[in-house]
Amino acid sequence: MLFSIGLSFLKKGKQKIRRQLEILQPQRHWVNRQQEGEGLDLESYVNFLADRKYGRVDVDIPVYRNLHRQSRVERAPALAAIF
Repeated sequence: MLFSIGLSFLKKGKQKIRRQLEILQPQRHWVNRQQEGEGLDLESYVNFLADRKYGRVDVDIPVYRNLHRQSRVERAPALAAIF
């Protein structure tokens, strides 16, 4: 009985520490509609093709996307709230 109570306490502590450490990892997300980038933004490209077909062509339509990596420093306010 006492042993199982101790295990549940340790599991809760482990989960809390894991959540705190996950916040320290850099976050990545795609930024769409870029002039230059790592990959093709398919939604923007399809919109460009449709506009071109109907005569609404804008030469400077951004059709690329970049992978943005948000560092731990940029997320410092969120870290301060936890610790």
